[in-house]
Amino acid sequence: MKKRSGLIKKYLLHGSDSRQTNSILRTEYQLFTEYIPFVSSFFKDKAGALRTPQLILISFLLSLFVVTWSSAADKSICAPDTTVAYYSDGSLRSCTLNDIYEQGNLKCAANADISFYPDGKIISCVLYEDITVNGIPCGDKGRISFYPSGKVERCTLDKSLVIDGVKCMPDQPVTLFENGRLASCEEAP
Repeated sequence: MKKRSGLIKKYLLHGSDSRQTNSILRTEYQLFTEYIPFVSSFFKDKAGALRTPQLILISFLLSLFVVTWSSAADKSICAPDTTVAYYSDGSLRSCTLNDIYEQGNLKCAANADISFYPDGKIISCVLYEDITVNGIPCGDKGRISFYPSGKVERCTLDKSLVIDGVKCMPDQPVTLFENGRLASCEEAP
């Protein structure tokens, strides 16, 4: 998508003499009209030639939609009549979930707090189901926390696990450094 956005900017700056830009736009037109056939007439003039300005417009709008859609949650995931916090840019910072929230293969439990980094990645939530993340088996109903890199910072172990030569007890919290090394856990006897 960055390549496409760069090409659109190049087209806007340098005009329609960019063959590479026109090729990308034509490909996007074909993909778009394959899924939504009724819009194809908007992109062609009476002679059947492609209208480049319309292609640029739709490519730009689709890019914005995909970036917005995939980046972060909004207030609609929050339970009514609960506190909702936002970052200064308007993105969701934290709230109590109204329903189960999924991000990738991670499922967060309803009626529990969730918090996000400004880019929309989860900082922490209460797990809805067991999950293994970065080799760490985390149990449902326990809170999981992540570093900005997406690596596990803390969770409640689903089963015993040996980390850095230390056997950590199940159903107890484990805290890791961002490099995956053990920071703390309840040692098994």
